[in-house]
Amino acid sequence: ANESKFDDISVDKSKSELAERDYEQKMTKIFDEMNRVLDNDGIFTLMFTHKKTEAWDTLTKALINSEFVVTATHPVSTESKHSLHQKGKNSAESTILLASEKRDAKDETSTLYENIKRETRQVARRKARELDERDVDFAKVDIILASFGPTLEIFTKNYPVVDDEGNEVAPQEALDEARSAVNDYLIEKY
Repeated sequence: ANESKFDDISVDKSKSELAERDYEQKMTKIFDEMNRVLDNDGIFTLMFTHKKTEAWDTLTKALINSEFVVTATHPVSTESKHSLHQKGKNSAESTILLASEKRDAKDETSTLYENIKRETRQVARRKARELDERDVDFAKVDIILASFGPTLEIFTKNYPVVDDEGNEVAPQEALDEARSAVNDYLIEKY
């Protein structure tokens, strides 16, 4: 999301909002083309690593707009803990691989967020525990990021998601809930 592209534009929206919308639209176009060429029973995998839930929110919106559902995630340890460019930065040491399939767009019945909020917390916590108990030493930030995959799977499978007033709930809300659940798990354990 390149804010400098909007330096000469004066509108009601901030440069960061315009850059984010531009980025989301470009990702949606890419995913639209992937949807077009992918077989109906096909699966595509992308790698994504970002610590901010806003970035994950943008990615998820683009996937949803292109009629995809997240079906699996796999954290892969890709960075050395001893790397000088990572040292002291609380950086992610893993890359998250997200597998997606075409979403069945026939049923667009809204799902109440309250009905999936508990499940969101449970899958995030379960993923955190699973990674924490492995022989691989995942950094805490990687455990949080890895929990985003199962969270997005629930969110995208239940899309559209609305609050009790019928307003659309952004994926970021579910991701924030997942982060909270994993933080709770880590606090309890450590």
